[in-house]
Amino acid sequence: MSDDRLGGRTPEAVFADLERLLERTEDRLATLEAAEDEVLATPVSVTSDDGMVTVALDTDGRLDRVALEPRAVRLRGTLPQIVLDTLERARLQYAELAQEAARRALPGLNVDAPPGGPGGEHR
Repeated sequence: MSDDRLGGRTPEAVFADLERLLERTEDRLATLEAAEDEVLATPVSVTSDDGMVTVALDTDGRLDRVALEPRAVRLRGTLPQIVLDTLERARLQYAELAQEAARRALPGLNVDAPPGGPGGEHR
């Protein structure tokens, strides 16, 4: 028996549609989790242009270590800025890895757009 509130469809048909939607959602979630695992398995290490500073991020994108070449102590005035610049480059590289993984996992979604902003909705 159909119900007008269900658009003339039977409750069984509605539940079957919901089951299919749930399956698709679970598949998408599994794909996204696999992409996330891929990113989380990729630590990032960036070295400054002059080779004096290396910054490493852990698999969660947090600062893991900062390594300085022995000659870096001579850069007292500029060393803090070199460390910060190298850290920023490492964070950008991590973000790019995360975006690439999201692009592969969710090809119909614009992962470059801010959430809820233009292009942030599912196409």
